Order: sequence, then C-alpha cells, then structure tokens
Amino acid sequence: MWKECGLEASHAGDSQALIQLKKNYCDLKKCLYCRIGYEYFKKKEI
Repeated sequence: MWKECGLEASHAGDSQALIQLKKNYCDLKKCLYCRIGYEYFKKKEI
C-alpha cells in the first residue's frame, strides 16, 4: 500500500510509523499539520 503512495517502508518500524501518521493525520483530514501532507500540497501549487 505504501509503495502505491510513493513511500517505502523498509522494515516493520517504518510501516508502523506510517500507520500512526495515517491514523492521526490522514484519517482526521489534518493534512496541513503533517509534514508529508504539507509538502505534498506545497508541490501541487503552481
């Protein structure tokens, strides 16, 4: 799932961290409070 999003989880710790970020930011629609979401939207601006 993470590779489809352009992220690579090389071990279980990475995967667990990404799951935690998803629960605390993505699922709650707090994209701009997350560094990954912030950078993603910053790149989308033209």
